[in-house]
Amino acid sequence: MNYVEKAMEYNRRGFNCSQSVFAAFAQPLGIDEATAGAIAANLGTGCRTGNVCGAVSGALMALGLYEGHRTPESSEEKDRAYKVSREFVRRFEAEKGTTVCSELLGGNPSVPEDRKMLRETGKFRTLCPGFVELAASILQDYLEELGKLEKDAWK
Repeated sequence: MNYVEKAMEYNRRGFNCSQSVFAAFAQPLGIDEATAGAIAANLGTGCRTGNVCGAVSGALMALGLYEGHRTPESSEEKDRAYKVSREFVRRFEAEKGTTVCSELLGGNPSVPEDRKMLRETGKFRTLCPGFVELAASILQDYLEELGKLEKDAWK
């Protein structure tokens, strides 16, 4: 099983988009499933506002575990962290045109009428797993390019 498959498994089991991506990449670094799920819980559906897609937020948090700056004084690490974050976002936007949840879904999940429409039309169920898969795939490929992934973490 690879990181993308693990993210998809988490999504099928009930984790939201952010939790699914974050947990798949955080666990091999020693963050257990429950902790990873709790950390990312409030970021699904664009932080419940329809803003940045939760799968993107989860991926960016995971990217921070691998390439984030670790001390307040480290401006070089901070610059690197921002650079890799921008590159991840660029790749996602190249595929989907946006990272905004409400634009990706065609409705704002924080607006009751839109949320009802998204549920009734099955858009959460049909579209969100694809965003999880894409974010996890981009992140897996990018971290492999950076030499940061243990390829067999999910045997």
